[in-house]
Amino acid sequence: MKYVNGLTAGQADILLCQDLAPAEDAVNGAVTVSLTQNQFDALVSFTFNVGKGAFLGSTLLKLLNQGQYGQVPVQLERWNRSGGQVVQGLVNRTSSGNHIHQEPCPLNRDFCKTVNDRFALLFSLPCLL
Repeated sequence: MKYVNGLTAGQADILLCQDLAPAEDAVNGAVTVSLTQNQFDALVSFTFNVGKGAFLGSTLLKLLNQGQYGQVPVQLERWNRSGGQVVQGLVNRTSSGNHIHQEPCPLNRDFCKTVNDRFALLFSLPCLL
């Protein structure tokens, strides 16, 4: 379908929900440990970006299902390649959250600027587990 005149906010929401459904289904079907809503949202975002197959076969998922929440940020750092090559932008994005697990629980939403930062934060701060 073409949107010659652009999209309304409602149309964009519908398309986003349709696009996210496979990632949501993958997370719901594969994760066996308890998650907060924010953790679930972060995993859906991650799965949407890397693909269902990559998520389902990931060490990240295996360790998470073993209850090793603290390993999620470590595993996230491994996702820094495209086409077999390290991509500096992905390195920057995944490594920028390394220090977050040492910070006190932030209340300011601006603390994390990228989805991956939020992902690392959500899985490493005791106040959110």
